[in-house]
Amino acid sequence: MTAKFVQPSTSLTAFSCPHCSALTTQYWRSIKATFKPDENSAPLRISSLQEEKDFFLKDIEDKEKRRDGEIFLEKLHSGIPFIEGRHERYTEHVQNADISECYNCKKLAFWIGNELIWPHLNEAPIPNADMPEEIQRDFLEAGQIARQSPRGSAALLRLCIQKICIHLGEDGKNINSDISSLVKKGLDVRVQKMLDVVRVIGNNAVHPGELDIKDDRKVVEQLFSLVNMIVDSMISQPKAIEKLYEDLGEKIHSAIDRRDMK
Repeated sequence: MTAKFVQPSTSLTAFSCPHCSALTTQYWRSIKATFKPDENSAPLRISSLQEEKDFFLKDIEDKEKRRDGEIFLEKLHSGIPFIEGRHERYTEHVQNADISECYNCKKLAFWIGNELIWPHLNEAPIPNADMPEEIQRDFLEAGQIARQSPRGSAALLRLCIQKICIHLGEDGKNINSDISSLVKKGLDVRVQKMLDVVRVIGNNAVHPGELDIKDDRKVVEQLFSLVNMIVDSMISQPKAIEKLYEDLGEKIHSAIDRRDMK
């Protein structure tokens, strides 16, 4: 089973975190602006962490204050946004710019208008745990480019289907032939339809025909769900059934074999 994915949005107070993927509360924060002490100074950035520690912390003897200073400099050096001076009060509010903070991982996401500008959102839901690792990589890469290139994302998801067929024993040379072979082996018609949806849309993403998804991210979002359902039907469910059967024990297995030989 896969965890529910809720698309991050400025209209929600809970969604799937773009950092840790947890579906949890997101705390919204407005952005305040204040002039730097020297209006002509550039933003503070750190190039050499150890040099900055040696310079700024050399005269601090209190261990707790020194450790606080080290943590601040380490965060600054990372380049990752964070909140400092939570209790300070600023007066100038930056409109149409907001921050969401994840309850689970405490990391920040930055928004301009309704667009998430950092981090770059992976729009794929969490892959099924039974999805082979090589296929997961393609699945997650498809999520990383879904916003900028829905067609490229659909093509990668088609590749996922091709690799799933190989995982199930097909040769992988022709995805249409692979699906046909699986049908002859008794593939559930509902799974066949899911495979064909991803196959056809992914193929048209590479070789545009009647179906043009260049601007249709909604279609690609549905393809992610279909790929997860395909893995659930073709890998997870058989795996669970096999585990239950193995747990019956040799005595029951022998009785079943004798029954089937009659």
